[in-house]
Amino acid sequence: MGLFSESADTLLGYVDSGGEDLEALLTLAKAAMKLNDCQTVITVTSKIIGIDNDLYEAWELRGLCQAELGRYNAACTSLNMAIDLHPGSLTALNTVGSLCYEAENYERAAEFFESSLRVRDDQAEILFKYGTTLWFLDRWSEAIPFLEAFTIKVPDNPKGWNNLGVVLREKGDVKRALECYNRALALEPGLEPVLRNMGTAKDMQMIP
Repeated sequence: MGLFSESADTLLGYVDSGGEDLEALLTLAKAAMKLNDCQTVITVTSKIIGIDNDLYEAWELRGLCQAELGRYNAACTSLNMAIDLHPGSLTALNTVGSLCYEAENYERAAEFFESSLRVRDDQAEILFKYGTTLWFLDRWSEAIPFLEAFTIKVPDNPKGWNNLGVVLREKGDVKRALECYNRALALEPGLEPVLRNMGTAKDMQMIP
C-alpha cells in the first residue's frame, strides 16, 4: 500500500519483541530502504544474514546502503554476494559496475555492465556507461554499437553523440564522427569537449 513508515514502525516493534520471521524482516528492510533509513537496513539485514545468508535481496539491500554511506569496499562485497546468489540481479550488477566505473576500474566495470546487458539489453544508462567504458579501454570497435544504441534510445543527450563521435574517430570514421559532433552541438551549442573533439577530427581530415 506504500505506507512505508507505518510498516517500518510496526515491524520494528516485532523485531524488538524478538521476532525472526524472514519475510517480515525482509519487508522491514525494504520499507527502511524506501525511507532512506540505511542504518535500519544494515541492522536488519545483519539479522537476516545471521539466520539465512542465502537471501540475495538482503545482501543487495545491504550493499546499496553501504554504497550510499560511502563504504564502497563493503558495498562491493555485499553486492557480489547478491550476484553470486542471483546472477540476474540488475540492481546489484549495475551498482557494482557503477562503483567500479567511478573508481576508474574499467576492466571490472565492463564485466558487470556486460553481464547486466545480457539480462536486459535496453537499459539506456548502462548502454552509455558500457560503451564509454569500452572507449576508456581503447576497445573502439566494441564500443560503437552500444553508444549507437544509446543515441537511438536517448537522441537528445549531447554526451552520447560526443562519445559516439570519439569512438568513430578513433576507429578512423572521421566523417561520421563529425556528424555526431554536429548533432551534439545542435543540442548544446558551445559544449567545450565536443568542440575540442571536433577540432581533432578536422585535423585528422587534413592529414594526407
